[in-house]
Amino acid sequence: MKVGLYLNSFSPKSGGAFTIEQDVIDGVARLMGETSHEFVIVPRPDLTMEGEVQAKLSIVRFTPNPKPLKPAWRRAVNHLRGRSDNMWYPASPLEERQVAEQLRGAGIEFLIAPGPVVPTVELPFAITVWDLQHRLQPFFPEVSTEGWRWEVREAHYQKLLGRASAVIAGTQAGSEEIQRFYGVPAERIFRLPHPTPSFALNSGPPRPELLQAEGIEPGYLYYPAQYWSHKNHVAIIRALVHLRAEHKLTPRVVCVGSDPGNLEYVKRLVNDARLDEQVKLLGFVSRELLSELYRHAAALVYPSFFGPENLPPLEAFAMGCPVIAARVSGSEEQLEMAADLFDPRNEIELADAIRRVLEDPAHRDDLIRRGHIRAKEFTGDDFARGLFRIADWFAPYRRCWDGVGR
Repeated sequence: MKVGLYLNSFSPKSGGAFTIEQDVIDGVARLMGETSHEFVIVPRPDLTMEGEVQAKLSIVRFTPNPKPLKPAWRRAVNHLRGRSDNMWYPASPLEERQVAEQLRGAGIEFLIAPGPVVPTVELPFAITVWDLQHRLQPFFPEVSTEGWRWEVREAHYQKLLGRASAVIAGTQAGSEEIQRFYGVPAERIFRLPHPTPSFALNSGPPRPELLQAEGIEPGYLYYPAQYWSHKNHVAIIRALVHLRAEHKLTPRVVCVGSDPGNLEYVKRLVNDARLDEQVKLLGFVSRELLSELYRHAAALVYPSFFGPENLPPLEAFAMGCPVIAARVSGSEEQLEMAADLFDPRNEIELADAIRRVLEDPAHRDDLIRRGHIRAKEFTGDDFARGLFRIADWFAPYRRCWDGVGR
């Protein structure tokens, strides 16, 4: 069976989506000898694939329209329909049929998306669900009234999950949410956790000069996250205020990430709390600096309200950085016993967890040890083998009809 691996986010600024897709490509390419299926890359049409990517797997491209919409016009259509700019959508049902016809013509029999979108539902497909937070916490602006609005998210998942041949979820908690909200039968849901990123497992030698260039001394608390409201930077700020007032502790914090719109609010809170000397707010940083920040941090602090999975704790585990993370649906399943968990609504719990890691070296060392073990449990190769199993599962169904024109 010829399987198309659909890539939507092959850009470092896509954050975790880029990291996952890169590791999936590497794993599938490395292990192709373990499957009888032919896997090829199907990139969204506006992605320019790098030469090293093309050398790993064959690429099948589609042209959405003989006269495709200019990127600016397509963005305008997406905005009018409340769609996300981070995803490629057909502009019309006709364009979606054209995409399906082109992929069939290239021999594609099954699409697998390691992310939450496919270019057409007119071919059998498997799709990944990272979260359904618009259902669980619909009050956050970024899943309700801004960008990818609530009603459009809901229509997206209603359309795709009902049609999907298979659905990939990373945790049992995520699987149960898919069943509860969209009625997908359990036997069509496959559990493939986020793989621990390979760049963290196979990091190069330390480069302390990168920190020196930013004026950062080791021993800070670290939070790599885009400045969305659900990322809950406010919990860190309030925890710092509590530690200063009640325990005379003034740990430094380094935050990195691109700004979708909440950074100015975070800056104002930092200024109002008189924490400018303690908190350093950086923007998007290179992977090299990202890695170096893990190496020299006293701990990763991850107060995000969203789950059920997150990549930064896995990166921290791999790089020997203790993890303090929010207790959300799925977090205990993903992080196991390798992290200190706290209620993300309660800055006192967070402050207590920070104090314990800073003041108890034996506990910190134990978190590092447990983290190393957890980091190696599921990698990009394991995810690739999971995709092979999904293809094996679907092949007996797919062989029942000729794909030409259907």
